[in-house]
Amino acid sequence: MYLMTQRTMGASRNGSVFAFAPFIGALLAIGLGDRNLGWGTALGGALMMVGVLMHLGERY
Repeated sequence: MYLMTQRTMGASRNGSVFAFAPFIGALLAIGLGDRNLGWGTALGGALMMVGVLMHLGERY
């Protein structure tokens, strides 16, 4: 399925989709009770999200 997705979406967009994995892991950690969140974590997550969304919004 990974290769099929890469053929239809392109390698760079496919990478962006898989870049959501850290967000899923962070949300899971927060849901399981990790309370070590700070401004640095929030800022880093926001910047990563902006980068992924910009990449997904590109038109060729």
